[in-house]
Amino acid sequence: MQPYSLESTWNIVAILLAFAVIQATFQISVSVLTLLSGHSLGKKRSSRRLLGLDLAYIVGNFSMLMLVFGAILYAVFTAVNDISSHDWWLLVVAPVVVALVILSRYYRKGRGTALWLPRSAAAYLTDRAKRTRNVFESLMLGAASALLELPFTIVPMTASAYLMILFVRPIDHLMVASIYCFIVVTPLILTTILIAGGHRLS
Repeated sequence: MQPYSLESTWNIVAILLAFAVIQATFQISVSVLTLLSGHSLGKKRSSRRLLGLDLAYIVGNFSMLMLVFGAILYAVFTAVNDISSHDWWLLVVAPVVVALVILSRYYRKGRGTALWLPRSAAAYLTDRAKRTRNVFESLMLGAASALLELPFTIVPMTASAYLMILFVRPIDHLMVASIYCFIVVTPLILTTILIAGGHRLS
């Protein structure tokens, strides 16, 4: 596979940033975090313990995102044999397609706002958030929420992996993937900061 280059590295940065921001707007992980925090506050747990649970949740979510991204990156690298530099423009169209899919499928139709999750999966997350009592359980809950959102997140992550193989040096893949996943979990970090600062969950 021959290396290719874009007219400007800012094109690569802009496209990767667009995918990361789109993925960051997905709401399953944030919803589960607020459920976890709400149940902890309802049980009058100390703010220090609540912060520990929330941080463990974020670490679990980030770690699972990194594992999934790494697996996708490896799969794309081994599957793609003939990549054309003229095909990169498809990555600009992909965010628009993802956005349209989200608008049409991400939320259930009906009264109120409900995510696309099957009822069994939603019940599992709600129950686990209610029963989470220690850091390990919170870590696993964060990882589970990242996995359950995979039917949607796999699209921007696969496109990002394709872009990285085309234009990013292999030695920089870990750094770029880490930055990407950090942007994705930014809403979780901000939510935790607000809760720790005494703001209401609403």
